[in-house]
Amino acid sequence: MYPNLFQALGESRIRDWHEQAARDRLIKQARRARREAASAARLPRLRPGSRRPAPVSTAPADEQAGVAADRQPAGSRAA
Repeated sequence: MYPNLFQALGESRIRDWHEQAARDRLIKQARRARREAASAARLPRLRPGSRRPAPVSTAPADEQAGVAADRQPAGSRAA
């Protein structure tokens, strides 16, 4: 009677270890995927058809528009 009891207990523990290992693998894969997604989100976006990243400005959009309005056209001269 005891050998069957010990065998059943051993099989139960081994099954638990395998289930825990499978859960650990899933957690590890999810963390890796989350890290890779966050890393990809931090990469600069490329312009279509270009190998260089698009220029990034730190100024708000309304300030950029004001700076563009102050510039003179390329062909004009200052008087």
